[in-house]
Formats: sequence, C-alpha cells, structure tokens
Amino acid sequence: MKTAKLLLMVLASLALSSPATAKKKKKAEEINFLDLATVLVRDANYQRASAILAQVDKNDENLDQGRYYLLRGIVRLNLSLYSQAAEDFEASIAAPPPEGTDKTVAPILYVYLGQAYFYSNQFEKALEAFEEQPQKAAEIQSTFAMRAEAAWKLKRYEEAWRLLGEGQRRHPSYNELLRRKVFYAIEARLYSVASLLGRDYLERTQAGFKDYLAIGTALYRSGSAQEALRFLELARLRYPDEIPVTVELARVYKDERHYRTAGALLENAALTTGEDALVVEAAELFRRAGDPFRTLALNGRIADSEKRLRQRLSVLVQMRDYELVATMDRDLERVGLLKDESIRYALAYAHFKTKNFARAEKLLSGLRDPQIFRQATELRKAMVDCRGQQWRC
Repeated sequence: MKTAKLLLMVLASLALSSPATAKKKKKAEEINFLDLATVLVRDANYQRASAILAQVDKNDENLDQGRYYLLRGIVRLNLSLYSQAAEDFEASIAAPPPEGTDKTVAPILYVYLGQAYFYSNQFEKALEAFEEQPQKAAEIQSTFAMRAEAAWKLKRYEEAWRLLGEGQRRHPSYNELLRRKVFYAIEARLYSVASLLGRDYLERTQAGFKDYLAIGTALYRSGSAQEALRFLELARLRYPDEIPVTVELARVYKDERHYRTAGALLENAALTTGEDALVVEAAELFRRAGDPFRTLALNGRIADSEKRLRQRLSVLVQMRDYELVATMDRDLERVGLLKDESIRYALAYAHFKTKNFARAEKLLSGLRDPQIFRQATELRKAMVDCRGQQWRC
C-alpha cells in the first residue's frame, strides 16, 4: 500500500487544513483531539491516532463529523480493519458539512472507499466506489490493479483485461499490470499468450529469480509443463546459485517422470547446501531411474541413520543382493526399524535366501499385518520345503 500511504498523507494534510466554523464555538479539547489525530495520521502513527480518536465525543453537536470519520477511516484502513474503514468513509461522505460551508466531498475519498471495499472482498462495491470518481481513480496507478482484480474475481474477464490495458496506457512504467496479465492468461489457460507476456515482463523489470519461479510454477500448476520448464531452465541459467530455482526445476522434472534429470539437479543442490533431505530425495530419484549404484553412493552421505538404512535396504532388495541385506540385521535392529513389519519381512526373506532359516523364522514370528502375515505363511512353507529338499532352494 505504498501509493495508498502517500495519498493518506495528502488527505491527512487536507483534513488538517480544513476550515473550522469561526461562528460556532467548539470545545478546545475536541479540536485538539482531531488536530492531534491528524498529525499522528500524517506521521503514519495509526495505533496512537486510533487511541486519540476513541476519546472524541461523537455526540457533540459541534463535532465536524466528516473530518472525524475521514480520519478514523484512514486509521482503520491502515490497521487492516477494512470493513470498518469502509463504513467510516461512507459516514464521512454522508456527514453534513460544518455550518457556513458548502457540502463538498474530496474525490480522493471515493478512492479510499474503493480500497476499503476491495480489501474487504466486497468487489462490486469497490468497483462502484472507484467509478464515482473515475478521473481521480485513473490518476493513481494502483487502482487499475485493484479494479482489474475485482472484475476478475467477479468473473468479468473482459472488463479486467480492459482495465489492465487502460492502466498500461496511462502508467506505462507500472509493471504490476503486465505481471497481472501474465497470471490472468495462465488462469485462462492461454499458455502461449502467458509465455509471451511473461518474457516481456521479465525483460522489462529485470526480474529476480522469484519472478521466474512464480511464473514457471503457475504455468506448471495450470497444466503447461513445457512452458514451465522453459521459464525454470532460463531461471537456472541466470541464477545458477539460487537453490529454490534448482529444487523447483527438479520437482517439475520429477513429476514429469524424468527421474535421472531431477536426481542430478537435486544432487547438485545437496552438494551446495549439505541438506540431508535433498540427499535423500536425490538418491531416491536415482533409485526410481534404475541406477542403484549412484543411489548407494548418495545413500552413504545421508546423515539420518534411519532414513539411510531404510533406503539402503530398499535398493539392495531391488538389486536382489540378499547377502548384503542380511548383513544389515544388527543396524536395522539398533535404530528400531524392525518394528516396521514390512522391513522385518524383507530381512526375513533375505535370511531365507541365504539359508539362515532360524533367523528368518524368528523375524517372521509376531507379524500381524494381514497381507504380510499371508506372505510370511507362504515363506514358512517354502522354508519347510527347503529343509526337506535343499537342492530345490
């Protein structure tokens, strides 16, 4: 609300200089309250201004109600009390003028009313308020963003697009309007348009990696994986040291089942950051890619012993290296992983394959999961057969 704050200072100054009725006697205490509140608003000290305004006697017939509600509306707007601020601005507009003065409403007041309605999600009323003083609203670049967003929320898409275009013509350096066009195009699934607008926006603004991420992620979530990858690849070329870019690019490649590419990206990020979670995920991606040796190389760097052993077991089972699986017996028990019945069964099967039937039988005892219990029953039958005819095993 940077623009809004500047406007608030202008409005507060106007309020401070508004003429008081010379013919009418007022209580000095209340005049001081309003004057003090105005100074506090001008200095952006909204909490103190709120406390001062709370002391004003609203029932005093001499109170300049228009000024009072104007100040309180400004305070509430900046304290994020948007619905209450809208009520105050409406009250200020409707308030009778001080005796001996003409009834005039500053055009800027309708802009504030529009802001209050917009931030309280009353979009129809926000548009109506801005339309009360279209010329004043058009002077302020941020109102075009708000009006377009309000129209978009009301599903008045053509109006929203028109407002963005008008705002760009009036305020060509205000790039937020172009940014909104990008995301509206994405939401409307106009991916080619969004891509062109996005490139234009990034070139104009010399955007940082977060803008690339935002556009790339939005494109992907809307179903345009290829366009998303273009933006994210470009982001990585320009910002190779930004880990969030690498991680997001890897996530998209992973979701597209390019596991080896995703794994290589996360491996690079893990080497840079040393984050254990990235090492685990990179190793898992190489496992999915069918590269067990690279998986095991990364697995050895995982600091979390439970995650390391769980993943190592999975890879060795996938490789059918049952002798190495059997050697993990003590380590798995030490970290408590044998409480997991699926791991106990996998280890029991490894001992069965290495003909350590006694250890296999001990591991199979006490299994309760129905599916694993059925598998254990079949494994016990196989062990009985092997004891009787070892040549078959």
